Amino acid sequence: MKRVLSLLIVLGFVSLSLAQNLPDYSAYKKQVLNNHVFPVFSNQKGPFINTTFNVSVSAGSTSVITIPSLEIGDHTTLPINGVILFTDAVVGYEQRFTPWLSLYFNTKMLGRFGTNAFTLLYDGINTIYGGDIGWHIRLMQTERFILSSSIFVENLEGSFINVKQFVDDVVNDVPYAAIIKDTPALRSGLSLESAYAFNATWGLQGEVTVNYGESFVRDKSKVTVFGGLFGDVDLYPKHHFPMGFGLGYMLGSRPELSMGSNGVLSMFVAKFSYTGSSDFDLGLEYITYKVKLNDRLDNTLISRMTLILRFYF
Repeated sequence: MKRVLSLLIVLGFVSLSLAQNLPDYSAYKKQVLNNHVFPVFSNQKGPFINTTFNVSVSAGSTSVITIPSLEIGDHTTLPINGVILFTDAVVGYEQRFTPWLSLYFNTKMLGRFGTNAFTLLYDGINTIYGGDIGWHIRLMQTERFILSSSIFVENLEGSFINVKQFVDDVVNDVPYAAIIKDTPALRSGLSLESAYAFNATWGLQGEVTVNYGESFVRDKSKVTVFGGLFGDVDLYPKHHFPMGFGLGYMLGSRPELSMGSNGVLSMFVAKFSYTGSSDFDLGLEYITYKVKLNDRLDNTLISRMTLILRFYF
């Protein structure tokens, strides 16, 4: 990830040395409003209707956590420190049919696993894969403001490998004990996305999503809400340096982020992006948040780095 950040800076200096004048933003295929180029954040749809292909990959880990003693049959383990890793990859495509309507779909795979035998035994190996498909509709647009909505269906499959739970079920004579539990979650949702360009340098984006459907906890269907607010600055228009910086805050309980737990996530995000291209986005994003991994653990701090690449056609 450090190499990617170095690449972004190098691209900025190369573009700075080559550029004589600011580009004609009316020819840009990217997310431009009031001559402001909006960056792409992960976990955010965005209000702009475009034909795009996007890829994002992410890796992260918890801070060092203390695994408490485990009782397995007649044996009790000693407390031990460990780290749990997170990875995910998302590939998506959006096809614009008119200036106000497009169809999009995303495929995703996420994983969570320990780095040693004790964290694997305690937390298991958890994977989620699937995708979503939906319509993206622009509701209104002015010189500085745009508002859109998405209507979508999402189908995820969770696969949870938990050795400790399996052993406990066997010891306690739980019927149909299984080391691997596959749990589907079909949901539908509605979102509102907006963006406001104060000027060519400063921009603000907001998004709210409401989902209804199955969760990975097999009790009942539930409603989840996810929202985010993102501010950014583009240095290109004023300083002729094609780099952008963004900060954001997200709050919600998407199962692909909480990996099946029922906690509400409070997430902070910072992003560095290259803004010198008219038809692609390249950025590096840092996210930190706390999540409850297990009933016997306190909320654990997670840090993740995400590489985001989006092409506009």
